[in-house]
Amino acid sequence: MIVGIVAAAEIWIGLLCLISAIYSLSILHTTGNYRAEKDRLYQALLLLTCFFLMTSSCVSWYTNGLDTPFFRGVSLTANTLLFTLSYVMGIFYTCYVCSWLTGSRFVHFYRVLNCFLYGSAILYSLLNLRYHHLFYIDRAAYYHRGTHFRSFLWFSVPLALIHLFVLRSCRKDLTRKEYLSLISYLLIPMIMVLISSFWYSGISLPNLGFGVTAFLMFLVMSDAQTTTYLQQQEQLIRQREAQAEMEKEMHSLRVRLVLSQVQPHFLYNCLNTIYYLCGKHPQVAKTAIRNFSDYLDGSTKYLSARNPIPFKEELRHIVTYLSLEKLRFDEDLEVVFHIGTTDFILPALSVQPLVENAVKHGVGRKAGGGTVTLTTREDASCIYILVDDNGAGIGSDIPVCEEGHPHIGIENVRRRISTMSGGCLRILSASGRGTSAKIVLPKSRACPAGSPLSGKEARL
Repeated sequence: MIVGIVAAAEIWIGLLCLISAIYSLSILHTTGNYRAEKDRLYQALLLLTCFFLMTSSCVSWYTNGLDTPFFRGVSLTANTLLFTLSYVMGIFYTCYVCSWLTGSRFVHFYRVLNCFLYGSAILYSLLNLRYHHLFYIDRAAYYHRGTHFRSFLWFSVPLALIHLFVLRSCRKDLTRKEYLSLISYLLIPMIMVLISSFWYSGISLPNLGFGVTAFLMFLVMSDAQTTTYLQQQEQLIRQREAQAEMEKEMHSLRVRLVLSQVQPHFLYNCLNTIYYLCGKHPQVAKTAIRNFSDYLDGSTKYLSARNPIPFKEELRHIVTYLSLEKLRFDEDLEVVFHIGTTDFILPALSVQPLVENAVKHGVGRKAGGGTVTLTTREDASCIYILVDDNGAGIGSDIPVCEEGHPHIGIENVRRRISTMSGGCLRILSASGRGTSAKIVLPKSRACPAGSPLSGKEARL
């Protein structure tokens, strides 16, 4: 009756260990954490060995006394595995403990020493097949303990004490749950060993203790690993949120940098032009002052724009800017608009710096002036914005550095278009033949729709 209950318990414990081992192996490469993967590997090997230990124990009980050559061989093999697998579990337990401890010479010596001692015990148990010093099968096919059984059983006690000493010395590397779980795996089987040394009723108490504590250790360690994993995920989420916030702030700073770089020469020229018009053309001067005020108001408003804005607002700002430049260049500057679509969004001041470069470094540096053309069009998947001029081109005699770095604004535009809208900026230029800047925005990010200005052309 008791043997049947114990055998049933061993079967269930063995199945639980097998399921736990399969689970540990199935999530082995899902965390990307080398230490966690190593822990789970040793844990899975320990549980898998425990499953075979429980299976061997059940087989040894059911084949005990079955006097046929086949079952005698099965009984001999199962009982030999009982002695060897318990020490194989000791090797995996040692490696499992070392994976939780901080690497040092002490931990390395502990691993080598225990593996040597467990390996010697395994070899000694295998020699039983020849010398029968641990157990033997009588003529009636019944199992009996050998003369060295008790001393071999007691050999596990100093090994457990070594484990206890190491765990106690490295207590700081383990949480309370981890420490108690690893200790219980040693204490419960060791108590079972002491009981089995003085009382034997046909039940292998140490093996039952190994199975129960191995499964309990899996539950506790899995809970600890899950808690650690969730904490790491929360920390990773917080880091990503902080990084996203930092990147958003960087975008804002870049926009502020571009917007704050209102060229002193532009302000100076505008004010000079307005001063000149006040005396000869007061009405034109009033219009220029209104446009100048609108331009400054738009620039100030965009200082706080962290999200993409409608292109119509960008276009309005460009028209205001060009009306002021037109006062300065007069007939030397011609502006043409080919507006195929306006109903989309883009980062603030993505096009105005391109138009400003076309006026300043293109038309403004060419004798006789030239034309700046702004075009928007769309196809099934993208929005296209083109700023072309027939001015001097980048390859001409343009200073490398004027009022700072002239290409900082363009690089900021390129970066913001890429990160905020998923688009790109391409610039082609030839000396004496002008420059072409092209912005490509995917419709999935620009949210285009039909434009009321579609197909219209205007001149400024």
